[in-house]
Amino acid sequence: MNSDNFTSKTLCVYQDEAVGASPIPLVIIGKNLRVSKSSDYFMNSGIVINLELSETNEIRKIKLGADICLDVQAMRDGIEVGPLGLFPVHILQLNADFDSTCGGTLRFGFLKKIFVKESFAFAMKRVFSKLTGLNLTKAFTSESDLSKACVNAYTEKNWGSFDIVIKKTATDEWAIYEAGSEPSEKAVQKIVARFNVNRAGVALGIEEMYCE
Repeated sequence: MNSDNFTSKTLCVYQDEAVGASPIPLVIIGKNLRVSKSSDYFMNSGIVINLELSETNEIRKIKLGADICLDVQAMRDGIEVGPLGLFPVHILQLNADFDSTCGGTLRFGFLKKIFVKESFAFAMKRVFSKLTGLNLTKAFTSESDLSKACVNAYTEKNWGSFDIVIKKTATDEWAIYEAGSEPSEKAVQKIVARFNVNRAGVALGIEEMYCE
């Protein structure tokens, strides 16, 4: 289908609320995807999440801000966001049964405490893997459920998750709702990840995620 026939639908704004945090280099990783960004791409006023829709109102792509455009399968496979690509601080993944014609669940995973032995161990394995060609994070990369993989890598104490639902309203418009809410309820306008930041401007982890 010709991409010129696609229409764009704005869902909401996503924002990293990390007051006082110094920008750091981030890498967004997925299957056949590797994008480098500064953390301030997600901070300040946040980024707009858009859907690219076909003529039949089917979701073809999900756009995260101006520069990151992902097809539905890439989001089913899941993407991770982390410092220099060393370990994930965030993951975004659609449920495997997500239907581009009627929607489904999108899970945000997040690291509650960044400076823990599990994240350093993960980073060292990735560095060593790059140097040697050995896949020391095989258990992580082979897991289809990134949330489960992150819980296994970091433990439930250090890893959290937050679910939203992408679905149609009664008038066939796409919108985002908190998981468990009904289409008659108010759609989400903003998703916030609140970071814990110390006085030196270092982000220590994500305290919570919530909708506005």
